[in-house]
Amino acid sequence: MKHILALARRSLIISLTWCITLVSAFDIISSLSIGTVLRAQKKLYFIHTSNSINDGRLSESDAFHGAGPIPTHDQAQDPESIDLITSLHLSSRTGSILSEDLIEEQLSRYALDEVWSEDFMDGIAVSSTSGSGKFQIDLSAVRWMKAKGIKTLYHFAGSLIDDNNGKFFTDKDVDLQGIALVQLSPVITIPPGPFAITVKNTDAPRTIHDVYLLVPDVYEAFVFGVIPNGPGDSWIQTNFTFPNANDLALTVNRDLHTPAQYIPILSRLRSQLEDPDDTTTTMRTLLPLTGKRFVVKDIFDMRGVTTTAGSSAYAKVHPIAKETAPSIQALIDLGAIPVGKTRTSQFAHGANSWEFVDFSYSWNPRGDGYLTAMSSSSGSACAIAGYGWIDFAIGSDTRGSVRRPASVVGAYGIRPSFGSMDRQGVVPLAEELDTIGFFARDPGLFHEVATLWQVVPRYAESPVKDRSVFSGFPSLLYYPYDHFPVKNPMAQAIYDDFIDALCQQLGITKIPFNVTEKLSTYFPASGFSQFKRLSDILAEYHSWNVVGRPLSELHLDIFGKEANFDPVPQSVFSRARGPSLTFEDYQAAVSLKNAFTESISTDLFRHDHESCSDSILVYDTGMGGAPSYRVKSYNSYPGASDTQTVLKPWKPAILTENLQYVASMGGLVEITVPLGQVEYYSYVSGEWEALPVSVQLVTRRGCDEMLLAMVKELANRGIVKEVMVGKASFSQFVW
Repeated sequence: MKHILALARRSLIISLTWCITLVSAFDIISSLSIGTVLRAQKKLYFIHTSNSINDGRLSESDAFHGAGPIPTHDQAQDPESIDLITSLHLSSRTGSILSEDLIEEQLSRYALDEVWSEDFMDGIAVSSTSGSGKFQIDLSAVRWMKAKGIKTLYHFAGSLIDDNNGKFFTDKDVDLQGIALVQLSPVITIPPGPFAITVKNTDAPRTIHDVYLLVPDVYEAFVFGVIPNGPGDSWIQTNFTFPNANDLALTVNRDLHTPAQYIPILSRLRSQLEDPDDTTTTMRTLLPLTGKRFVVKDIFDMRGVTTTAGSSAYAKVHPIAKETAPSIQALIDLGAIPVGKTRTSQFAHGANSWEFVDFSYSWNPRGDGYLTAMSSSSGSACAIAGYGWIDFAIGSDTRGSVRRPASVVGAYGIRPSFGSMDRQGVVPLAEELDTIGFFARDPGLFHEVATLWQVVPRYAESPVKDRSVFSGFPSLLYYPYDHFPVKNPMAQAIYDDFIDALCQQLGITKIPFNVTEKLSTYFPASGFSQFKRLSDILAEYHSWNVVGRPLSELHLDIFGKEANFDPVPQSVFSRARGPSLTFEDYQAAVSLKNAFTESISTDLFRHDHESCSDSILVYDTGMGGAPSYRVKSYNSYPGASDTQTVLKPWKPAILTENLQYVASMGGLVEITVPLGQVEYYSYVSGEWEALPVSVQLVTRRGCDEMLLAMVKELANRGIVKEVMVGKASFSQFVW
């Protein structure tokens, strides 16, 4: 047993200072009313003691009610003790005997998990789902536990086979040799993996708690982490920071040397069932995304935590969310685990990195570490590119905010068909353009999450979904020769090889065409610049009237002064509140958008009964194989791209440099696919670095399932692959 410090209640944000007390093999970092942080070797763990797995309740005394004064040490709870334990499972596959071989076999798999380690060997808890749900203990298991120094064997009421003489062993000569045998109740089955058991005193019942590994957010992708607040789908936001530590992680910000925030993550082992057909357990064993971790762009509500929308003023005047956005709850209901909220540009208005004020811009892990991550979902993009402990990341896409970040960090990303996803509980930007998308590294998981997410009740009835049963893929591939070739010949070679493979493998015909000439008939008389301006009006007018104006009025009413905004929304709101942008202007923009949506689905992406759409469009929404930097002055380096997230009103808009507007205004589905990487010389690092190369696949509205199936088929054939985390998206410079 490890005696720990008393727990002390703190405010809504869990912010920890460095405070070590050496206890046995552990350093106690800090203790809170909801849990304890401890350090074992080089790892930090958080024990969520306010949530008990085996009673399913969050006691009133431990409930987390929101911000309040920090209590004195005298107000803390009574000391308790903790065992770090490992949960093992017996099943119909393994049999009903706990043996050394069985323990070793399970722990060999556990060793691959990020959270579990040999620190969790104070005790072993055994659950059995085989046959009668009972098990016996073999002599080899006793010897193994004794050799490992395990002091306690936990079991659940009625789970041990009793020979009526109090013996639970396969041989009458076996005994536990001093290992305590402790029964846990009530009758439950806990998932496999690492847990903590706490007890107030020797006579009190033992309770089981989740244990989180604390991992550093070195790329500053997060606003905060989240952990469950009881069984009612509510959440607690965390900010585990250790400002006085000199041996813990710093962010990659070389100028400030800021201590990294630590994010709590659960073990993936709870998704590794010994018997996939078993349905007797109380955990979410049959949910398809069990064990998958994801992050949420901070414009989505999550019950119990703040939505900042990238704005301190917004966070101050809006109450804690009372409900979780249906789109996020759907993923939770599928078994996925949210681990935190990611940074966004203010109110999801696209902004250049040097225009972030209230919350600093996240760091793109690729290349020299100073590349841009582009648009408003950049926090989620940096998280998926930087952290292997995240499986997918939620963003939003209005005019490119998933697609462009995905392309520059080298990840899979999707803008689904407009109208196909529920947008309740999401801070809006443009009602006529907003969609909900996500990022992933693995094309198989990308396909799985996207298809599951869109067939959950509420999405399955989407009016835009094409319900045809398709048997093939589109026969035509539109190749815009006024857009290609891109700047970097090596990047163009990657595109050429991919398009050749796509056409040959899937029997598609490449159709070179002039996209500017083809689409110009759908634009206003003044051309694409006016088309783009009307698209921007859809965002500016709606964002000001639905978000900016109410926020400004509420902030003035509460604080007696105007709210401060970052430069981009400040400029947008200034235009929207003036006489130059009227409701009639907004209506005209809506009319043009609707006409464009209808025309492009009739003339360019025609319906096909066998393939949903007769065609797809390919293009590059990245940098054409040239680096673009988060520091404005760096973009003057030789070979750098001057492409910026926000195209200034005075700069002429060119269609071939802004093809992401086609899917936005046409309501189309579009997927970003990472293909490979090229080398570039970095004047920042003085080294040759890797730069991602990605392609966009666009098709008819409602044909999401077909386009997703195409990406999956390309992965099955080895044409596209899983990407890595860190500086390079692939191990070699090939697609």
